[in-house]
Amino acid sequence: MNRFPFLLLAISILFTAASCGKQSDEIKPIKRDLAEVVYASGNIYPENEYKVFSNVTGFLEQALVKEGDTIQTNDILFLIAGPNRRSETEATTLALKIAEENAGKNSPLLMQLQQRFQNAKSKASNDSINLNRYSGLVKTGAVSQAEYDRIALQAESSQREARVAFEQYESQMKTLQVELGNARNRFNQAVNNFGDGSLRSAINGRVFEVYKQVGDFIHQNEAIALVGSGSKPVARLSIDEADLALVKVGQKVYIQLDALPGKTLLAKVQKIYPKLNKAEQSFRVDAMFDEIPPVDLYGLNIEANILIKEAKNILTIPRKSLLVGDSVAIKRDGKELKVKVETGVSDLSFVEIRKGILETDELIK
Repeated sequence: MNRFPFLLLAISILFTAASCGKQSDEIKPIKRDLAEVVYASGNIYPENEYKVFSNVTGFLEQALVKEGDTIQTNDILFLIAGPNRRSETEATTLALKIAEENAGKNSPLLMQLQQRFQNAKSKASNDSINLNRYSGLVKTGAVSQAEYDRIALQAESSQREARVAFEQYESQMKTLQVELGNARNRFNQAVNNFGDGSLRSAINGRVFEVYKQVGDFIHQNEAIALVGSGSKPVARLSIDEADLALVKVGQKVYIQLDALPGKTLLAKVQKIYPKLNKAEQSFRVDAMFDEIPPVDLYGLNIEANILIKEAKNILTIPRKSLLVGDSVAIKRDGKELKVKVETGVSDLSFVEIRKGILETDELIK
């Protein structure tokens, strides 16, 4: 098991061999608080982070943010120029305007067809009235049957022409509505394509790194920047594979940063990743801080101790006094003895002795 001493200095009572400044070679077991930990190293990262990728190909026209800037959801971060997309937007805008005019109330084509229908409708109405008049005259013999038949045929023809004119008007109006819908769809698609060049933030956070400069050519799906949320940093730790079975979610973690020498931050194990990093023979463990660190920087180096066990007021001896086979050389009642002991919690400096020696025994160096 890997262990690191900085925490132990903070939570253990320092071993002293003599009191009141008197030097002595006598070493005795002493009761103290002891903690067993797993050492880990890693870095601090945002809880949520992602790279800003371009959806389109073009030149970086504007960079509206720089490293360290605070950003809000939906803020425009970068503009990618695309002349083809601009031309397409302009063309579809004009086409939509023409389609709206053709399908509108003042459409010249629809007004012409509507006027044709109104004329045909008026003629059909007049012919129908004339037919009714001739129907009475033919009964009295005032007009011939042939003349009546001619008027009847004319009335039927004008009714048919009115229906055809109305159907033409209705059909043309539907066709223009379809063309208007198609023009609007093409316009919206062009606007969306043009808008793809406006890269927006998906989170509230900070810009940690910008990879491109204004004027650079950007390929589709090329990363432009790294952004992340700054409110909840995560300690991303690596532990030795031999220690994996000892680490559990919820365990306390004591963290030191190179950027804050002498200061220890508290955290808790949040997640244990089951995939082994074969290159380093380690597993990833994420820990969430109890309080937000006073520094908000990406990738800070950290060292940590994950608390596995702790014991209060236990009998301990220096680790260097423990012999092979868990035995200890002692002096008891003036006699030198080698006794078997039962050990418990340990750290880099001390080990718990559960059985085998007394607090009054003297350890032989």
